[in-house]
Amino acid sequence: LFASWAKVEGIEVEVLHVNYGLRGEESDGDAIFVAEQAKLRDLPCRILKVEPKTQPSTGIQAWARQIRYEWFAKLCDATDKVLLAHHLDDHVETILMRIVRGSGLSGLQGMKVVHGVYWRPFLDVSQRYLQEIAQREKILHREDSSNAKLDYSRNRIRKLVLPELEEMFPGAGQNLIELAQAGQEWARFYGNIFAELKEPTTPEVWRNLGFYPAS
Repeated sequence: LFASWAKVEGIEVEVLHVNYGLRGEESDGDAIFVAEQAKLRDLPCRILKVEPKTQPSTGIQAWARQIRYEWFAKLCDATDKVLLAHHLDDHVETILMRIVRGSGLSGLQGMKVVHGVYWRPFLDVSQRYLQEIAQREKILHREDSSNAKLDYSRNRIRKLVLPELEEMFPGAGQNLIELAQAGQEWARFYGNIFAELKEPTTPEVWRNLGFYPAS
C-alpha cells in the first residue's frame, strides 16, 4: 500500500524483513515471499536471518521485538523513517495488555503514529478495512500460522478476551482507543506545563497547582 503512494511522491523505500526461523520452512517461505514481492515492485530488500541457537525457551515475543528494533536502529539515521504495519486492532490489544499487566500513565498512551524514526501510518485503520483494500487491489499476503495459536498472551486477548469484552460492553475497543488518546493529550499537556519548571515532588506542591494526589 505504502509503496504505491511513495512511488508517486518520489520517496525512496526499502523493504526490511526479519526471519526468526521460529516456524522452520514456513518462516523461510515468508522471507522468500517478501523478497519476491519487493522485486516485483522494484524495491530493494534486506532480510535478517536469525540463528536458531539464539532463540530463548520463553519470552519469544520480547526477544523477537528486541532483535528487530536493534536491527532497525543500526540501519537508520535521523533522516529515515521505519514504517510499521500496526493497525487499529493491534493498538486495542496493546492498550489492554498494558492495563492488565500493570502500567503507569505513560503506558496508557498506547502506541503513537509517529515516535522517533518509527511511523505507523495504519494505526487508525482497522484490520478488516486493510483486508478489504488488499482484496480489492489484489495485494497478496501470507498468514503467520502462529497467529492461530493460543500460546501467546496477545493471541488469547485477540481471540478470547476482546470478543467477550465487546459482547459485554459494546464499543469496548473504541473506549480503549479513546483512553489512549486521552493519555497522549495529558502527556502533551504535562510536558508543556513543566517544560521549564521543576516537576512537583510533594503532595503540597501538587495541591498548590490545583491537583489533589494521594499523600
